[in-house]
Amino acid sequence: MAGQCSMAIKSYVSNPTVSLFRSSDNQINLKYPASIALPASASGLTALDVSFESDPVQYNQNTTSVSFHCRSTKDENHPETSVCGEVKDALSGFLKLTPMPLVSGFISSLFFESHRTKPMNVSFNELMGVDDIILEFQDIISMLRRNGDCKKSRESLPNGVLLYGPPGTGKSTVVHAMAREAKVPFFSVSACYIASGHLKIRSLFNEARRCSPSIVLIEDVDEIASPRENCESDPYLIELHTEMDKCNKDGSMVVVIAATDSLETLDPAFMSSRQFYKTFSLAKPDEDSLQKKAHLYYKDYIMEEDKEAICNLVASKTSGLVWPNLKSVVVQSRVAANWRGGDRVTMDDVLHAIRRLDEYIRVMKMIELHNNPCDS
Repeated sequence: MAGQCSMAIKSYVSNPTVSLFRSSDNQINLKYPASIALPASASGLTALDVSFESDPVQYNQNTTSVSFHCRSTKDENHPETSVCGEVKDALSGFLKLTPMPLVSGFISSLFFESHRTKPMNVSFNELMGVDDIILEFQDIISMLRRNGDCKKSRESLPNGVLLYGPPGTGKSTVVHAMAREAKVPFFSVSACYIASGHLKIRSLFNEARRCSPSIVLIEDVDEIASPRENCESDPYLIELHTEMDKCNKDGSMVVVIAATDSLETLDPAFMSSRQFYKTFSLAKPDEDSLQKKAHLYYKDYIMEEDKEAICNLVASKTSGLVWPNLKSVVVQSRVAANWRGGDRVTMDDVLHAIRRLDEYIRVMKMIELHNNPCDS
């Protein structure tokens, strides 16, 4: 055995604190900042190389991996090990045994936020006045469930469906019901996040195609599909069309459903692109639909003998309004029943809720008139 010698190894930071947390025959892991003296007791040791796995920095960080490559003059001793050697071996075996689509999906889930959404707890049976849309959506659902068993299914699947109508008419609700019935991955986003740059269209559609078959809902699509002053289409709209072209190619099955309050706010290029070949209008509910919905809402909260009278009253008082207004009356009447300690909603509770709604509508009209005086 040759006499012991020592060699100093010092990091690029000034603090000489040593924190040695793992050692083996040929490798040492250090924490920044560190400075150690390493004995070289092995016979025939001629050189010791020190290399940092990452570039040295001038501020504190958790750990820094240091690899020592020892070169010996003896033929039988040529070790070359790394701190991450075991991890690399395990990862190599994982990659060999795992299909690449799963690997890419796993890696994406680590580095990118998922846009996948859980649909609302609503079914087609709970929707009123949208029978034509439900029929169309049921055809699309049957194609998605076949999962592209035949090429004809993918070719007949529409790239996009456009829903338009006043706020509160249930555009998003009917799509959520469709996603729940289809039992396929669902992605619900607002075009406001796309326009602000917080959401990347390419990232959204890449994930949707990986999860194929899937459904993508883009609310307030006019945020990226409105006409611009220079008559050029919004870059986000062009990117949306580009991604939609890939929706039903290479075995993918992705249906895009866009929603807007009015067709008049949309860029003509959006309407003429033929990406949204199906267009459906959702109007404010009629009195019959309001009555049926009221029956559904009050199912377990009113006496059987009062049901017809209360539902007719609610429907007549909310005629010309939208679904959230109806739900507001139902909730307020149930709150009034709880305040008086009752188990069931009575006619007095409903009248109280309607008065609250009338007051709310009056205040909102005053605010709208104040904000838009030219409309008066």
